[in-house]
Amino acid sequence: MATNPQSAFRPEVVCQVLIKSALLTKASAKEILRKKDSLLEKLEQVRRSKNRNTPAGERISNPLTIIDVIVSLKLNRLDNPGLPLDEETIYQTMARHWNIPFYKIDPLKLDLNVVTSTIPRIFAMKHLVVPVDIADGLVTVAMPDPFNLEVLD
Repeated sequence: MATNPQSAFRPEVVCQVLIKSALLTKASAKEILRKKDSLLEKLEQVRRSKNRNTPAGERISNPLTIIDVIVSLKLNRLDNPGLPLDEETIYQTMARHWNIPFYKIDPLKLDLNVVTSTIPRIFAMKHLVVPVDIADGLVTVAMPDPFNLEVLD
């Protein structure tokens, strides 16, 4: 991974990668960057509202990112205007940029033994980590932030 973990999800970096990948226009990126703070606040308000009735142990507390902002805008892809610029497309694009594998989780193909026996449930929920494979004593995990050092240690 040839990137600085602190800069991986910087809004400017994500937008630039999406522009270079022909998924986003420069004008859209500029608008996203201009509105990101107010949009993040609105998304956080929605999350707080949804969490009011969720037991504390079941709340997902991952920080909102620029990817959440972009997805919330329901933009279409620049390279294929008939398709939405969705979370999966953005993460696939970022994974290519970071030169790391992208893993789409298929719940029907997960090994329940690996999922339930390798990482404690509370830790997995807190960090949005799903163990997907174990080989030679190494656990492969799927996670939205591949630079989360707490998980990688």
